[in-house]
Amino acid sequence: NELIVQGEHRHKDKNRSERSFFFKSTTLPPGTQIDQLQSHITDDGQLKIEAPFVEQKEAPKSIDGQKH
Repeated sequence: NELIVQGEHRHKDKNRSERSFFFKSTTLPPGTQIDQLQSHITDDGQLKIEAPFVEQKEAPKSIDGQKH
């Protein structure tokens, strides 16, 4: 699963106009519960994105042909 965040900022006054874009993409770890993802802007203007995840347990491995 991939999380993509993109945005745009515009600023305009009587003498000029500015426009900037950003794009960030990251792969979420296995077990991320996407349906419970939440985001908010912090007091200092940063975007915070959180989601719980369940650690994926590895399947037991056999040693010398024996099953565990």
